[in-house]
Amino acid sequence: MKKPIEKKLRSYSLLAGGMLGMVPAVNGAVVYTDVDPDQTFSNNFDSYELDLNNDGNPDFTIRLNKSSSSQTGFKFWNNNIAIQALSANQVFRVASTVTTSQGGTFVSYFANAMNQSSTVNSNLDWGSFNQNMGLSYYWAFGSQINSGSRGPWLNVTDKYLGLKLRVGNMSYYGWARLDMPSGANRFTIKDYAYEDLADEPIVTGVVPNMASQVQSVIASDADDNSNASDIEVVFTKGDDESTIDEYRAIVVKAAEADKLSTGIASGLSAARYSAIPKTGSNITTMLDATLLDADGNAITNGIEYKVFVLSVADGVKATANALSGASNEFKLTAPASTVSSLIARDIAEHGNGRDLQLVFHKADDETTVASYRILVVKAEKSTSFDLAAAENVDPADYTAIPKTGSHVMHILDSVSTDTDGELIRNDIAYRVFILSLADGVKSLVNGLSNASNEIILTTHPAAIEEGSLQGIRLFSQGHHIYLDQSQNPGEPYRDIRVLDLSGRQIYRNPNIGQQEIIRLDQVENGMFVVQLIRPDRSVSRKIWISTY
Repeated sequence: MKKPIEKKLRSYSLLAGGMLGMVPAVNGAVVYTDVDPDQTFSNNFDSYELDLNNDGNPDFTIRLNKSSSSQTGFKFWNNNIAIQALSANQVFRVASTVTTSQGGTFVSYFANAMNQSSTVNSNLDWGSFNQNMGLSYYWAFGSQINSGSRGPWLNVTDKYLGLKLRVGNMSYYGWARLDMPSGANRFTIKDYAYEDLADEPIVTGVVPNMASQVQSVIASDADDNSNASDIEVVFTKGDDESTIDEYRAIVVKAAEADKLSTGIASGLSAARYSAIPKTGSNITTMLDATLLDADGNAITNGIEYKVFVLSVADGVKATANALSGASNEFKLTAPASTVSSLIARDIAEHGNGRDLQLVFHKADDETTVASYRILVVKAEKSTSFDLAAAENVDPADYTAIPKTGSHVMHILDSVSTDTDGELIRNDIAYRVFILSLADGVKSLVNGLSNASNEIILTTHPAAIEEGSLQGIRLFSQGHHIYLDQSQNPGEPYRDIRVLDLSGRQIYRNPNIGQQEIIRLDQVENGMFVVQLIRPDRSVSRKIWISTY
């Protein structure tokens, strides 16, 4: 039983080719590729790697060679275009008998130039390795001048190479259409095709019926999920949707977009395209979150992409898929990730920014963030404070801090100002925002946190006398207060009291030792005043007690 060719589709990024092709049917079919636009080669050593079955492996190489030399009394130039059959592949050839100047003859072979509607099959004279297509020469030595040209490809338009592709022990026949001028100084390749059923002939210039091609593909970043579900694709449906079974949207790295052919697009696995049913109308659709790009990589922020749409043939009215032109180039971005759990605390008695401590969880994805800005806003203005307002704050009126990879605890400076440019001070209600500055690659848009709790800096009566805590450690952890007087050079304190900001005493121990742990599990999160008392003096400190 004759079998269709086994396509070994490898990395899409290796492929070059044209705009039209098809998925081989089980009963065999012509697989056609249009080189669109036609490609012309005219420089010395230019070559075209012809991948007849679009499997990522070149099957034939067409190469242009030019040579010339001159010296006193002598000048020579030569142009030669040849096709090299790679691996075990072969080219339809024709013998040419050459008569030498001495009257002798020898036979050389050229790649044959076939006409349209010619049959390519096993009956032709097949040759391997290099086959000249056409060559021309000119030489002058003294008064003797000679020139000539040989080969069936000179001064031809729309002639066909006969090609045999070998896969294992099976043969598949195809053709390629080219133009070549009389001087063999350039060549143009236009299209190529092969018969997907082993040992079946193919007729030059005969192409399959193709599905209707879509037009005007537009792609955009329409969401912020950092995957393919961000991509909106809009396109004009094929003119005749009766030739189409479905559409397939394919996302390609922009740098690789010129290498996508219909043969490759048709052979991509389901994970690398998004199937779109036809509706009878032009299409606007969002792609699937799990979609991979044509290389099999996850679609992510910061990479330039283009989108193609493949019209999949219905198999009756059309037997060849059609690939659209590329969409516009676009890049996925998302707003810079914002901080969370923002808390403002009144921690001291300076009456300025040194009393204000900010604690917050870092942004979930700090790779989108370049740095942070702390913005202190009067509470009465905080409800209308948005991203645009945050971005317009004067640099003198915010505090810039770097990202550290960890959650942040930061105390402002004594000269810190609010977003109105006024020094931070007591008895003013504030809320604080954190602006995440976009990194410029993964994110191009800044992000603004939610507002903090409302905070009013005050000086509490219980803390009028601060005093010195030299040699004494007094700090909180969770809902516990830790006191260590072991390094205190003076008389130890014996009485400890904890008051809330209204002055109400919530804890007292009149006989403390050098080291104490005070457990306040029942109190709510907030600011408290701790007093240490001894007969000759007392000191007070504000302490924040919180589960965070």
